Amino acid sequence: MEMVFHEEEPEILMITENLHDASAEKPDSKSRFVEDSEVSAAVPGTEEVGNSCCRDTAVFLLCLISLSGLILSVSSISLFFYMSKTVARRNSENNLMRQRDQSDTSYNNLTNENEQLQKKIKALTIDRNDLQRKLEDIEASYKNLTEESEKLRRNLDGFSSEGWVYFRGSFYNISSAEKTWQDSRQDCLQKGADLVIINSKEEQDFTRKFEKYMWIGLTDSETEGVWKWVDGTPLIESYWHSEEPNNKENEDCAETKYHTDEKNWNDGVCSLSHVWMCIEESCKNLTEDGEDLRKKLSNFASQQSSWARERDELKRKLDDLGTRQNTLTGERNELKRKLNDFASQQRSWAREREELKRKLSDSASQQSSLTRERDKLQKKVNDFAVYLPQGWVFFGGSLYLTSSIKKTWQDSRDDCVHRGAKLMIINSYEEQEFARKNKKTMWIGLSDRATEGVWRWVDETPLITSFWGKGEPNNYEGRNEDCVAVNYHGDTNNWNDLECGSENFWICELKMDL
Repeated sequence: MEMVFHEEEPEILMITENLHDASAEKPDSKSRFVEDSEVSAAVPGTEEVGNSCCRDTAVFLLCLISLSGLILSVSSISLFFYMSKTVARRNSENNLMRQRDQSDTSYNNLTNENEQLQKKIKALTIDRNDLQRKLEDIEASYKNLTEESEKLRRNLDGFSSEGWVYFRGSFYNISSAEKTWQDSRQDCLQKGADLVIINSKEEQDFTRKFEKYMWIGLTDSETEGVWKWVDGTPLIESYWHSEEPNNKENEDCAETKYHTDEKNWNDGVCSLSHVWMCIEESCKNLTEDGEDLRKKLSNFASQQSSWARERDELKRKLDDLGTRQNTLTGERNELKRKLNDFASQQRSWAREREELKRKLSDSASQQSSLTRERDKLQKKVNDFAVYLPQGWVFFGGSLYLTSSIKKTWQDSRDDCVHRGAKLMIINSYEEQEFARKNKKTMWIGLSDRATEGVWRWVDETPLITSFWGKGEPNNYEGRNEDCVAVNYHGDTNNWNDLECGSENFWICELKMDL
């Protein structure tokens, strides 16, 4: 305002100076009037009239000059106030323009912040959906593992009851009859299996244990000399006996023959009759699928930490944005309300996320338990596949093997240890009755060799439940009878102490921990 005033001041001063100039001219005009009067006074008869006229004219001129000065002063003052109001109005308009620009800038900033918030909401939604999908994958994996375990259990029960033998993820069955190679394969196919395919040294050694002439799933009947397995795969790893195959009599089918040799394959005439071996491999595929699933779950677990860091970083950014909200006013109040709604929604998502994490944790725990159970079951299947063909008998959670020859107590114990077992330990009536069924005098794992009269089992546990025969133990006739055998088979209490150097049958026990 002050600057504008000084700019207009020269005009006002100019008007004032004009007024002063006009006033300054008055004496000259009056002097000329007086001179004219003096001239007129020299004219006879005109002096009085001239004086009156001059006075009226002077008064009129003075009034006119005063009125003009007043009009000029009023106009100058009006112009001053007009210019002052114009400057004030322009300043006010400039202020309003600046406020409008600031408001536009604030609105644009709010719009950008709102867009950023929407992006973060979208990212959180994607994160939640991703967690939900991962949970569904885990639940599906859990269901698959459960079905796999049940299928393994059913296969184990079914195949075991039908005489099948389990080995390295597959079941094997040897026929009791003899047929041609083609009829043998047809029999396997009817059982949902096929003639055995041998692709490893372990499988070759496994088939040799049966010591039979038997058909296997290998033939060159399509093209002479081009040997293929029954599943159409070419022969890669072979175990032909020396000088075999020789196609001596149009021999197009393979059999195991020379059991004492590691390489015991022979090409035989397909129309001859032999026993045969079938293989059923569905469990192997299930095991491979399970391994693949475990790898995927492991990869998922390694990614979880990365997702957690991303979520924490996003939460930190949202907290920073929440701090900035406190400085917003006006239109930002509406955004604050939206942010409060978003915060409520975020808390709801956080609860959902925690619930999802809890379900994921429970599912992982259940999966781990199921996997351990499946692994234990698999191990027991493998153990049964090894021990049952050797003559071991399962009873009460343990495998038992009764010898067919006689040895001293110590030699008997060493034999059991060599087999990964111990001389039998009897801690219950049921085990005692099981031992009696053999109807043999057999060493068991009880002795007082360390301290006379202090009977201990071979696992160093003291004797608690005993089944001594009448009058036993007695070190009969002063003999050093420090080892125990089951003897009197007609009685439940049939233990007898004998000299450890005497030779008897024995029974080994292998705990299975089922």
